[in-house]
Amino acid sequence: MNQDQLLKQQATRTLLEELLNAIPATPAPAPTPSIALPAPTVVVESVSQPVETRTATQKIVKPAVQKQGPTLYDKLMVSLVDAGLLLFGFGMWWIGAQFTLAFAASIGIPVAKLGVAQWLLPAIITAIEIKCWPNKTLDWHHLSIFGIIAIVDLFTSTVGGKAWLAGRMIAEWRLPSDGTVIWLIALVASIAFAFWPERLTRSAVRSLLKTWR
Repeated sequence: MNQDQLLKQQATRTLLEELLNAIPATPAPAPTPSIALPAPTVVVESVSQPVETRTATQKIVKPAVQKQGPTLYDKLMVSLVDAGLLLFGFGMWWIGAQFTLAFAASIGIPVAKLGVAQWLLPAIITAIEIKCWPNKTLDWHHLSIFGIIAIVDLFTSTVGGKAWLAGRMIAEWRLPSDGTVIWLIALVASIAFAFWPERLTRSAVRSLLKTWR
């Protein structure tokens, strides 16, 4: 074998090795992933029947609490307050009666000569107002009488109050003898003294009767 043949064989071998090296290696197949299936769940339904239970209830009777009435001290305190209201109401009525008598004297009625009997005039007016004071049980006759007497009482008390209060000293202040101020004072005083004493004294009397009944 000559030298040329050896060179050809060597070149052929080298070419085959290069071709073999150029072919990529076949990758190994990837393992197939295994899927884990959940275990079957068995549902067991339990049917429970309601059990009727009865609890014995015991009726508890509470002893009746007796209300204690007012003590003697309480009655005395309430009575003192009511007595004070009675005196206050009577004082207001006395001033209102003075207004009425002053009006009667201003129109020429000789009330001073009547003595104690002069107090019958304001007493009769007060009695009519108490009897006919508006409430649900009265008819229109009584209400009409009350309206007339109330207007007359208010008018006479205002005129008589102005005459009785004019120039009078109250504490250290002398009331004016004439003018708008004295008329306003007489009007306000007449409204208070004509209607308030009756309501105040009646309330105090009812409270006294209720306290000692």
